[in-house]
Amino acid sequence: MDKELIKKALDHFENDEFTDAKEILTKEISLSKNAFLSDKLGIQEFGHDKDKK
Repeated sequence: MDKELIKKALDHFENDEFTDAKEILTKEISLSKNAFLSDKLGIQEFGHDKDKK
């Protein structure tokens, strides 16, 4: 997860901008979940040029 985006989401939450915070967190969680599952299942993510080591 991108720490800067998480901090930004927390700032939005503190400023009562709940919708913005939810959108950022939902996107980050979804991306992290997909990356984790792709790695565990050995599936290469489409649209990403990551070198597997």
